[in-house]
Amino acid sequence: MKSPKSSDVHPPQFRRLRGWLRGERGIFEVVRLFLLSIKNPNMKNLLLLTLFITFILQGCGGELVYNKEYLNIIQSEGILIYKGEFYSGKFIKYYDDGTLSKVEEKGSYLNGKQNGVWEAYFDNGQLMLKSSYLNGEKNGFFEIYNENGQLLSKGSYLNGKETDVWELYYDNGQLKMKGSYINRKMDGVWELYYENGELRSKGSYLNGEPHGVFEFYHENGQLWMKGSYINGKEDGVWKYYNEDGSLKSTKTH
Repeated sequence: MKSPKSSDVHPPQFRRLRGWLRGERGIFEVVRLFLLSIKNPNMKNLLLLTLFITFILQGCGGELVYNKEYLNIIQSEGILIYKGEFYSGKFIKYYDDGTLSKVEEKGSYLNGKQNGVWEAYFDNGQLMLKSSYLNGEKNGFFEIYNENGQLLSKGSYLNGKETDVWELYYDNGQLKMKGSYINRKMDGVWELYYENGELRSKGSYLNGEPHGVFEFYHENGQLWMKGSYINGKEDGVWKYYNEDGSLKSTKTH
């Protein structure tokens, strides 16, 4: 299962409306709309829509804290139904198994934007993803796990862009890849490994492009090929080797 994104799970309007309908205030508003619909036939469609949305969102739970002023999200026949600002508070989404016992995603919002730690889970209850947000953007740590709890990837974000050291792992826990980002671009030395732990390749990047000496290895640890890049293009003499370490061929760029 792929990691869910809160923005994909429910549109912002539905998330705001869900929080409004699930609390005591929401119950009061449904009753109020019912009474209004008796006096005003034009309100009946709005009431039916409200009840329908309430029904389809019962699979989600959460606590949303509102400010005094709220965004105008429902109008009918020129009648303002609710007014205020974007919500702040906790968000919880459950797996749709009818029990509300398996959390699929949880986190919190501040003024309508993801803020703080967010977590997503597999349906077996195992943590799938954990990340930190600030003002709606990934900021800080980021971790991905498999269904058995093994860490698959970890790194950091700054203003929604990959930064600093990132590491990727095989399902058996062996390091698969390691390197650094600057402003979402690969930068500095990057290393790739085979699943048996042997080094697969090593080279440097500059502004997201290969730049400098690169070395590639056979799975038995012997050098496979070696050469240089300049701004992403092969440069100079490249040497290729057999698995026993003997030189196989050369090529000049």
